[in-house]
Amino acid sequence: MRDGELVWHDDRCTGCDCCINICHNSASPKVRRMDVGEVLSLVKNNTPFIRGITVSGGECSLYPEFLAELFTGARQLGLETLMDSNGTVDFTLYPHLIENLCDGVMLDVKSWDRDLFFTLTGGSNTVVRRNLRYLADIRRLTEIRIVCIRELTDPERIIMEISSLIPDRVQEQRLKLIQYRPHGVKDLRNARGYSMSQLEILAVQAAELGFGEVSIQ
Repeated sequence: MRDGELVWHDDRCTGCDCCINICHNSASPKVRRMDVGEVLSLVKNNTPFIRGITVSGGECSLYPEFLAELFTGARQLGLETLMDSNGTVDFTLYPHLIENLCDGVMLDVKSWDRDLFFTLTGGSNTVVRRNLRYLADIRRLTEIRIVCIRELTDPERIIMEISSLIPDRVQEQRLKLIQYRPHGVKDLRNARGYSMSQLEILAVQAAELGFGEVSIQ
C-alpha cells in the first residue's frame, strides 16, 4: 500500500495471481497509469508484429480526449484503430474521434429490453440504439456482440430489432454470439448461459434475417 492505494510492481510480478485469489473482491491490482506517450512507446516496439490497436475497458469511450490523442499517434505509426465498447456514451458527440480517427467499433449490445438492460447495467439503452444506427450509417460498425445469458438477456429480440433498425446495412454486419462463462464474474456467477445448440439456432435465425457474417464464441 502507498498513500492508501494498492501498488503493483510490474518488475517484481511473477504472474502467479495469488494477489487476485486473496482479494475478497477477486480484483486485480495489476494497474498502471500511463499517458499517451508511454502507451505509444510500448505500441511502437511491437509495430513489426501488429496491424493495429484495440482499446477496451471498463468503457474506453469515457475518455474521448485520450482516445483521440492515442489514435492520432497510432495512425502516424501506420496502425488501424478499433474500439471495443458497450455503446453507453453518445458517439455523435465526438464525430472527429469516431469518423476520422477510429476505423471501427465492436459494439456489445447487452439487451434490447429497457428493463433487462437496467437490471444488468443500472442505465438506459436508448443511447446504445442510437449509436448502433449511427455507426452503421458511417460504416464504423465492425462487429456486434451479444453475450447470451438465460433470463437476463434477450438475444432473439436483439437480432430481430437490429435487423429492423438497420435493414439497409444488416448485410454488411458481422454478428458474434458469445456463450456466457461466469469466470471472474461476481454478481452473475450463478447465471446460466445458452447451450451451443441454442446458439446455433440463433445463428441460423440471424443469417435468415440477413446478417452478413455470424459466428459463435
